[in-house]
Amino acid sequence: MREKISFDKEWYFHRGEITYKEPLTKGFMYVSAKTERAHIGPASKDYRLYTDCFENNIEHKGELWKQVDLPHDYVIEGVPDARYNCALGFLHYDNAWYVKKFKLGKEDQKKRIILLFEGIASAAVIWLNGCLMKRHFGGYTSFEVDITDVVKFGEENTLSVYVSTQEHEGWWYEGGGIYRHVFLIKTALLSVDLWGVYVKPIYLGDEKWRVDTVVTLRNDEVREKEFEIKGTIIDAAGKVASHSKIKGKIGGKEITILQSFRPSGGLPTIRINTSCVQRYFQTALCWMNIPQSLGSEPFAWIRSKGFSSTTGTIKSKGFAVMPIADCSVKRFPIISIGIKFS
Repeated sequence: MREKISFDKEWYFHRGEITYKEPLTKGFMYVSAKTERAHIGPASKDYRLYTDCFENNIEHKGELWKQVDLPHDYVIEGVPDARYNCALGFLHYDNAWYVKKFKLGKEDQKKRIILLFEGIASAAVIWLNGCLMKRHFGGYTSFEVDITDVVKFGEENTLSVYVSTQEHEGWWYEGGGIYRHVFLIKTALLSVDLWGVYVKPIYLGDEKWRVDTVVTLRNDEVREKEFEIKGTIIDAAGKVASHSKIKGKIGGKEITILQSFRPSGGLPTIRINTSCVQRYFQTALCWMNIPQSLGSEPFAWIRSKGFSSTTGTIKSKGFAVMPIADCSVKRFPIISIGIKFS
């Protein structure tokens, strides 16, 4: 099963750089050349963090940390000033640190553990327990970090994120920080990849459809594994419109499986706000479901009314349309397909 856990709560945040002198000794350079290379600064596993402290027996630091929840944009907290770029909101952009402490139970040891960052503005370096895990460039793309081999079970982990806002991608306010959600995802070692289900409905005319699906499996075990993928299209009445089953073996890291469906009677017309009936499969083996929504919805753009569908109309203040765009009545795919593997 896939378990997706919100990682938005209880982050430590520090705005600005944290500078420190590099030691002159060989020992520091030696340990810093290993996997757990960060032994100084906020990327270090044992870096002491506090928002305020009244203890007598520790070294007190001059840094100001505070606790925040995500999503978080720290640039917007500034005061607009004409000294700064107008296109970027007249605001000062600087860099920052985020640190989160967490624990995983020993029952997770035989699972694949990843972190999903939905968006960081605008560049980031990810560390876990002092290990450099990922460098990501671009504030508008999500990314995953596989921490399976580094995360510790039954003890505290330190996740550190260094955010840089020095490179800009647009001529508008971009903000800075972990401004979208973060998730911890646990899967079996044999699983569907993070974005491993692709569904493409193809209209054949005369209310007939073909639905192509691509499932990407990944095997993080060292041995070959058997799998079975079952795909079913359920119509609005809860009846099976089409189904397919594929069995095979996966020995390498990744494999893609293509299935095609020919729904009997075409695709149902479904209102956008109505959820489809989803049917799940289960066997004695490990299993997971990747439900997708599928259907067809007539829509049109009418100058006097706006966007129009069977659900209703939505007026718009305006939008950009390429000259080749065709805004006549179309069938808009809203897909509902349950895919399972074992």
